[in-house]
Amino acid sequence: RFQQQTVDPSFYFYDFNTKATYRPTGKDVATVSIYRGLDNLDQSQSLGIGGGAAGQGTTSSLNDLTIAKNVGISGRWFRQWSSRFSSDALVASSRYESDSDRTASGGVPNGGARFNFGFTEANTVTDLTARVDNSLDLASWSRVEFGAWNTQSAVTYDFLISADTTQRGRNTTRDGNGTLSAAYAQHTWTPVPSFDLTTGVRANRYDVTATTCVEPRLSVGWQLTPALRLKGAWGRYHQFVNRVENEDVLQGSRDFWLLADTLLKPN
Repeated sequence: RFQQQTVDPSFYFYDFNTKATYRPTGKDVATVSIYRGLDNLDQSQSLGIGGGAAGQGTTSSLNDLTIAKNVGISGRWFRQWSSRFSSDALVASSRYESDSDRTASGGVPNGGARFNFGFTEANTVTDLTARVDNSLDLASWSRVEFGAWNTQSAVTYDFLISADTTQRGRNTTRDGNGTLSAAYAQHTWTPVPSFDLTTGVRANRYDVTATTCVEPRLSVGWQLTPALRLKGAWGRYHQFVNRVENEDVLQGSRDFWLLADTLLKPN
């Protein structure tokens, strides 16, 4: 006989965000920001299926738990060196964690047959970034911006099969560490107050694949009326921490993150 099982999931989340700003002088602004977030989705359930002699029904516990955490902290210092030139320095660190438990266990009470199968996933992404941006007004219609930054990233991913030794070969561990160094320059031209054109280029050096990626970009803005502005942009970009999507949400996390390497190219 077909039985329909109803699942009543337990879900909660929270986000915490705080920011402190200090102005030591009329030309300096210092800022510290902290963020923390958590998502918890629990669809676990316990089942009892009667049958046979009293006390011989099958009991089972189905775990379906996903927990995601985010932590970030940054410190920023802005300096207005003159009416035309300013600098913005940033140091930031972040950590992302995702843990999934999809395992099942149970059996017949009083020493009967037992079973235990399923899998667990754990994914972490951490980074530490230092960045400096500068802005120089050459004229009222011409602005040059330039800067550089360095990001150190670390990624771990573990997919572990539970109990069934015939499937242990499917266990997967992917760890990686990488450093991305970049520099950029761009120019904004404003011939009239209602129109601006920005052109720029960024160069990235990624040590894992020992490659340099050049990324040109172009954007245009046109203020047609006080209430209507048109914008258009084009650019070439690369991603060095890649999201891998799982199309079957019943067979693992909806997505996880891996560091680009010689197999998973920057895209």
